[in-house]
Formats: sequence, C-alpha cells, structure tokens
Amino acid sequence: MERRTFLSLATKAVAIPVLGQGVAMGTEAGQVQMVPAGEDFEGVKRLMGFSRLTIKVGAEQTLGGLFVIEQHFVKKGGPPRHMHPSQDEWFYVMEGEFVFEIGEPGKAKRTTMSAGDSVLAPRGLPHVFSFISENPGRTLVAFTPAEKIEAFFRKVSVEGAPVPLTKELLEQYGMVFVGPPLSI
Repeated sequence: MERRTFLSLATKAVAIPVLGQGVAMGTEAGQVQMVPAGEDFEGVKRLMGFSRLTIKVGAEQTLGGLFVIEQHFVKKGGPPRHMHPSQDEWFYVMEGEFVFEIGEPGKAKRTTMSAGDSVLAPRGLPHVFSFISENPGRTLVAFTPAEKIEAFFRKVSVEGAPVPLTKELLEQYGMVFVGPPLSI
C-alpha cells in the first residue's frame, strides 16, 4: 500500500468521528462509529504487560486497510525489536516520553519522543520502542494494511493474563523477531 493511501485511510478514520454527522453504531466497513475517549470500540478492557490498549479502528471497518490502537502505558518498557514485512506502523505520542529506534540493529538512530511527536516505521524496517516516563504515557498507533495485527493484539491483551511476546508468537502473526526490548 502506498504512503498516500495510508494517509488517506488514516485521515478518514480520524475525520469520521469528528464530523459527528448521524453517528451510527457498528463495526462493519462503511459504518460510522464514535469511540469515546479512553474507551475501546467494543467496550472491552485490554491489558498487555506494559500497557492498557484500546482499539479505536478495527480492521473490518476499513476492509483490512487500517488498524488503530491507543496505548496507555502504566509502567516502563516496550516490545521486543521486531519488523513487519508488509505493514507500515505509525506512532503518535500523546503523552509521556518514549525512546524509539528504527532501522537495522547497530545502525538505528535512537530518538527520544514526547507529546506531539510522531514517526513512521516503514514495512521491512526493524523497530523497537520503550516508555521511559515516571508519569503515565499514551500513544496512538496505526498499522496499514491491517493483516493479522488485530488478532495479535486481541491475543496478547487478555485481561489479567499477559502473554509473553516470544519469537514464535510474533511469527504466528506475520512479524519477525529481531532482538530483545530496549534496555533503558
């Protein structure tokens, strides 16, 4: 999918709830669904080891073109270094501080990001991040195309039972394990 298509889908996903014209509840493609602040589009509580996440746009809503989550970080940390062979991943920091590395291990530039900063991790490029703030943090993360990523987040965000992010688990959902989480 071209970057222009990604931006078009992302803009539509954000614009539809903002317009607020005849908000109809539903999760199928073409239906408008307003998702309140701090809520999941299905009203489900989802916890990972280092964050609580809310699904804002499900893959079905965009015919698999886009998947968007908001992550609320409750403790320091992040996922292992990984890559998506056929997905772009965009991060927007809403609150807190994060360290990101995008690129081949040993060649990736380490960048600290805070509220208002964003970065694109293009498909095929390894990336890793870690939440580093003492206070809570939040990010908005978009994936295009959606592929198996929604199923992955549903699997790893079972309330009360965090699932370890192993090499085998990442591969099962179309990702490639590249290395351990960032040590901060």
